[in-house]
Amino acid sequence: MKVADIPKIVLHLHLDGSIDIDDAYDWAKEDGLRFSKNEIINELQVDDNCHDLNEYLTKFDLPCKLLQTCNRLEKTTYKLFLKLAKLNVIYAEVRLAPMKHINGYLNLDDVVISVINGMHKAMNETGIIGGIILSLMRGDAIEFNTLVINLAKKYLGKGVVGIDLAGAEGMYPTKDYVDLFKYAHSLGIPYTIHAGEALGGDSITAALSTNTLRIGHGIKAIDDKEILQKIIDDKILLEVCVTSNYQTKAVDNHPIEDLYNLGVNISINTDNDTVSNIDINKEYTKILNETNLTIDDLIKCNINSIDYIFANINVKNKLREKYNELGVKKVNNDIIKKAEFCLNCVNKPCSTGCPLNNDIPEFINLIKNEKYQEAYEVLSHTTVLAPICGRICPHERQCQGKCVRKFKSESVAIGDLEAFVGDLSIKNNWQELPKISKNKKVAIIGSGPSGLTCAAFLRKAGYDVTIYEKHNYLGGLLYHGIPDFRLDREILHNNIKQIIDLGIKVNLNKSLGNDFTLDDLKTKYDAIFLAIGANVSKKMQIPGEDLEGVYGANELLEYGGHPDYKDKTVIISGCGNSAMDISRTIKRMGAKDVYVVYRKKEENAPAEIKEINSALKDGVKFLFQTNIIAIKGDKSVEGVELIKTELEQVNDNISVKNIEDSNYEKPCDYVVMAIGANPDNIVKFIGLELENGKIKIDELGATSDPQVFSGGDVAGTKSTVAFAARAGRNAALGIIKYLEACEDKEK
Repeated sequence: MKVADIPKIVLHLHLDGSIDIDDAYDWAKEDGLRFSKNEIINELQVDDNCHDLNEYLTKFDLPCKLLQTCNRLEKTTYKLFLKLAKLNVIYAEVRLAPMKHINGYLNLDDVVISVINGMHKAMNETGIIGGIILSLMRGDAIEFNTLVINLAKKYLGKGVVGIDLAGAEGMYPTKDYVDLFKYAHSLGIPYTIHAGEALGGDSITAALSTNTLRIGHGIKAIDDKEILQKIIDDKILLEVCVTSNYQTKAVDNHPIEDLYNLGVNISINTDNDTVSNIDINKEYTKILNETNLTIDDLIKCNINSIDYIFANINVKNKLREKYNELGVKKVNNDIIKKAEFCLNCVNKPCSTGCPLNNDIPEFINLIKNEKYQEAYEVLSHTTVLAPICGRICPHERQCQGKCVRKFKSESVAIGDLEAFVGDLSIKNNWQELPKISKNKKVAIIGSGPSGLTCAAFLRKAGYDVTIYEKHNYLGGLLYHGIPDFRLDREILHNNIKQIIDLGIKVNLNKSLGNDFTLDDLKTKYDAIFLAIGANVSKKMQIPGEDLEGVYGANELLEYGGHPDYKDKTVIISGCGNSAMDISRTIKRMGAKDVYVVYRKKEENAPAEIKEINSALKDGVKFLFQTNIIAIKGDKSVEGVELIKTELEQVNDNISVKNIEDSNYEKPCDYVVMAIGANPDNIVKFIGLELENGKIKIDELGATSDPQVFSGGDVAGTKSTVAFAARAGRNAALGIIKYLEACEDKEK
């Protein structure tokens, strides 16, 4: 895809609502009006203490028809929007400053109406969408700015989309401007901070405290770590200027990339003092040339912008429709190209590598022919988690690892194709509701991948299904076990909603052993599926594990309770995906150093290569062929004793041996165990047969109690989402078989 083809969002274009003396003189001269600059000055000078709008407007009205310059504003806006539309811009926001120094002004109503007219004319001709941000006046002008806010309210939804506070640190009385924002909020007017080159200081901090949605010109946010962290935590949109003006040169190494990699919601602001010279395509090309960001990254920034636009929901939906209309061709072309790389092998090695045995060649062949809904129908025979599995499965160890293409080049991007089809199914609501209804009820305990999958397949078969979940949210490890930087929460929420919308009932905040027992449910339901996971972190059984400062990765990911990692050193034991998730989480929370200690080589690590590389990119360090043999400290962790290891191949297994006299100590503040997990102790007291501490099941999830089935981590299923989902699907088949047998006996 070419840069010119990217649908774009442009924010904060300058088209000042004030007209300074030179502008007024030049425009009036071009329009054939005859008067001197002194005449304009005499007519336009305003007392600095004047804060009454009527008094202002009386001084603004010129008998010499200077207000004809408003026609220039309308024409300029119209031409600007036409140009932006040709550059594939789908939304542009004009920032109007009601005052520019104290040189000259126009009737504010006339200004806003003129710009709205220019925008609407271009919108009708091109489909571009526009909005106006009214900027508050600098300095001590509370009364006047209150009038500007009221003006914004008057035209809100008719062209104005919000207000803005512009300027550098120290230019505003902090309390007064906080009060102004609160007043705007009470009127339902969105607002933003236009920080200029000096992001920081009391005025900006105060504005952040008022829940501003967006910060404009925030390129120097990276210099203020405290404010930057608040921006990340509060998911505030940070608008980064990338044009060739002074702000780009404020810091080295193009910080847009650093901000993007930190997970900041950024939008790309094209802002130039001469709007007629803007070429957003050149700006995008500049970013691509000077950073490691890709076109897909730029598209993500634009989607960020849509979500934070100061407009009503109808406009947002219109923007998304337009964006999808312009972007879907690019996406589809990329997807079809990936699909055409598939050879459609007859023996389907990729399907055998998939824990769910998805018919991969078949759904990919349908993508090639742009039969996307049929591709989804093929996937839905075996999975209900396509949007999730397509993103977080260890594809190179599963389906893509079996792809024959891999032996000569690279494997087919099966995960990308699965996610694409799954996303389309949600967007287009392709899922069909059950057409039959069975007079049997099933309870599902736990809403992780195993529980959700079992529930979905039972509901599709017509059974009455109710999920019991101990948390106040659904998803289990999908939600609390996988950080949002690896699995976007919106994608997760939409996929879960798609499943629940089949007609599944949900009881949140209900836990086994506290709120109900298996016996309770057995009296209400015909069958039960137990999928409560295994989230009690295993220990290494080494000295010092009981010291303060030793944590389990699973508990930290599920319940939080993190200590303050700022400027601390943290040791992670283990090298699976959970170790990668917790190490990256801790590093992003401010730890100085995070070390992953693993007793084998990198190629032996359970974690995917891409997850290890992502951790390295985040600054996590690795100590391979190293083992922890003791945790040191008095009452709390002070360090660890490490030892080097050597590996020996014994048949198909790798044996690990500690190398004698290779011990050394490493200071640290915390140790986190990420070497696996066991089920909660509740499994010992529910009357089911166990095997190695986990619930014993057969291939269809049946337990020692014929009415109770189980699957997922609590039953020892391999710890990946796809394997857990397969266990849930298998158990659904087992439950259906059991219930049908019960019906036969009842006859």
